[in-house]
Amino acid sequence: MVEKSAKEKLMEVYSKVGFEISSELSDSFNLRFNKKELIHVAKEDIREYALFRESISDFLTKPGACSLCTSSFREQLLGPLSEGASKWLKSSSIACFGEKQNSELYVEIGPCSQDFFNYIRTDEFFLKTMRGELKSKLEELSESDPVDARYVYRPKTIRVVNMSEDNLEKALEISTEYIESCLLYLSMEYGFNMRLCSDWIDSLFLKDCYQPKEGFFATLPLPKFSYHSDLTSYYLSAQSHINPENQFLGYYHVLEYFFQSATEKNLKEDLTSILAKPDFTLDEDHLEILLDSIKTHRIDYRRDIDAFKLMLKTYLNESEAIAFIKEFHADINYKYYTQRINLFGEDVHIQLKRGHVWGEIAKRIYAIRNAIVHSSEKYSRDERFIPFSEYREIVQRELPLIRFLAEQIILATSKRIK
Repeated sequence: MVEKSAKEKLMEVYSKVGFEISSELSDSFNLRFNKKELIHVAKEDIREYALFRESISDFLTKPGACSLCTSSFREQLLGPLSEGASKWLKSSSIACFGEKQNSELYVEIGPCSQDFFNYIRTDEFFLKTMRGELKSKLEELSESDPVDARYVYRPKTIRVVNMSEDNLEKALEISTEYIESCLLYLSMEYGFNMRLCSDWIDSLFLKDCYQPKEGFFATLPLPKFSYHSDLTSYYLSAQSHINPENQFLGYYHVLEYFFQSATEKNLKEDLTSILAKPDFTLDEDHLEILLDSIKTHRIDYRRDIDAFKLMLKTYLNESEAIAFIKEFHADINYKYYTQRINLFGEDVHIQLKRGHVWGEIAKRIYAIRNAIVHSSEKYSRDERFIPFSEYREIVQRELPLIRFLAEQIILATSKRIK
């Protein structure tokens, strides 16, 4: 009786979007499309759909319509942020973070699971997309061998499997940390920039029409650290843009995020050192010292570029920045960043000496940021970024350094996943 109801439901939804019921048995049926009998809805398919309908109360559609979640499992639809990701999402490739054994937690990206397929298969937007997929494959399909309805089109999802949380909210929190870490890894290591889809229209369902290089992905390490969600979004935004100016601003937003926290941290350290002195008392002289420290701090870091320099000094390692620049120069066989040049009205060059690096880097990056952001006529042409001009090549050359810094900030502010 349950399977009969499931069969009737499937026949109803397929008919609504233009498929014809071409032949029907008691436990299966075929669909006609474009005057050809091309799709078979098998007995096993109907049984699986019936079982899913009975268990649907075990799943919650959180955090959005394109997601299924329990306390042990989460699956959500993926969409591309770049051409490379779009091609990979259209393929049948699978990426797995962690080992699928011994009931250990792992994260997998690939064609959606059977449960997720049964969840979305009656959605009108999905069915219309499936029709479009069939149109593109008409020459490959034959009436003598109808394709199983379960495999006409399976959009890619990301799945977090074998969680052991006590409640849904904790499962959502943990799964989000793993998902964001995995997507960040694919962006940094492979340039595949993907995002979670919040609704079906947002997903722009992708068709399985592209074959990547075989064996591109092996099993990947399960992330041990989570990364700041906002920084991950800024970074993926930068990675997804084609225009160098938009990439630059995306990376800059990662750096700018901690300007205020760096200055507040510095002020707290100054005040703590004063308050910790054995002879400190709440008399007028000592209170004046506190006020002077606060005033000096406000003067020293009233400009963004000063806060920028302090942020670099607070969160990053100067020796690693020097090593990166030296390695980059060796790769291109040219000492680009240490050359003295005029960059949008600023005379810049980086001295690869401890104590000199952060000030020069801050000056360099801030000059480019201002040139891109400001278009006022009060600035000369040499001080402004003009789209579709030779200035685009200048910004392009500056991307490796700011991308490195953005990645270092993301890594430096990470937290171990509990």
